[in-house]
Amino acid sequence: MLMQKQPIIHHDPISFEDNRENSRNWVENKVQTIDGRLTINDLLINESIDAIEYTFDVYIPMEVNITDEKLEYQINNALINEHKNVKVKMTIDRSRIETLNL
Repeated sequence: MLMQKQPIIHHDPISFEDNRENSRNWVENKVQTIDGRLTINDLLINESIDAIEYTFDVYIPMEVNITDEKLEYQINNALINEHKNVKVKMTIDRSRIETLNL
């Protein structure tokens, strides 16, 4: 049985002079409409016949007060409302840097 190969592109941020960079900017702009302090990283784009799947990490600075569930819902809506054939998989990153009082 032959398997059909599908292209997978991994951006970590790399600049290309094609539509892939436009896709990265589109995703990041949509995420930042929710809160301008949010950033994305490790964007993967998987295109198939019936959908485009975006997989990425969302970094949330600790001063942003939003639940993971609400953020995920808002990002999904922002991306899917514009293009119905989009699938979204994201990882929420709430890394914090602790300060020590020495």
